[in-house]
Amino acid sequence: MAEFLKLYQQTSNLAGMTYLRPFVAHGVALATEEQIEANVPKMLTHVTDPNLVPR
Repeated sequence: MAEFLKLYQQTSNLAGMTYLRPFVAHGVALATEEQIEANVPKMLTHVTDPNLVPR
């Protein structure tokens, strides 16, 4: 997935923004609501990770 997002990373660098590591959940288009709900704790852990934002 990182390879597909390189263009966005390069664009954010060009614009002087900080590119943050994305949270990726595969198969969401076909997932049940329960499967999506199961990803919520993982997503919350990802977005609250203090190492997500480089200092």
